[in-house]
Amino acid sequence: MQSNLKIIGLVFSLGAIVAVSEISSCNVRQNPEKKDDLRTKELVDKYNQGKDLFNSHCNTCHIAPDKKATDQQLFDNLFERQSADYVVKYISDSKNIKLSGDKFAIALDTVFNSTFEHSYKDSLSNIDFDNLIVYLKVATR
Repeated sequence: MQSNLKIIGLVFSLGAIVAVSEISSCNVRQNPEKKDDLRTKELVDKYNQGKDLFNSHCNTCHIAPDKKATDQQLFDNLFERQSADYVVKYISDSKNIKLSGDKFAIALDTVFNSTFEHSYKDSLSNIDFDNLIVYLKVATR
C-alpha cells in the first residue's frame, strides 16, 4: 500500500511538471484531463515495468529499494549523489567506467567489497533503462 502511495505521489508530481511545461509553451489541449489520465497510466506502467526489471536482473545481489531495508545505503539518496544518466552508464558497463578512473565507481567496489561488473548494455534497451530509473526514483523516495 505504501509503495502505491509513492507511485501516486510521483505521478502527481510529474503530472504537475508536465502540465506547467505545456501551459508555459502554450500547448494546451482541449482535453487535458484525458491527457493527465494517460500520463498517469504511463508512469505507473513504467514503474511496474522497472520493478519487474529490477526483480529479474538486480534482485540477486540487491534488496529492492522499496523494501526499505536498513542495509541499503547504496540506494539512499542515490539521485542526489549521481544523475540518472550516470546510473544508466554504470549499470550498462561498470567495468569501463572503473577503467576510466571514475572515483565513485571505484569507491563502490571498495565500500561493498565487490568485484561484480554490471554489464547490461546489450541486454536492456533504452526504454528498459528509463523504466528502471522511474522505479528506482520512486522506490528510493
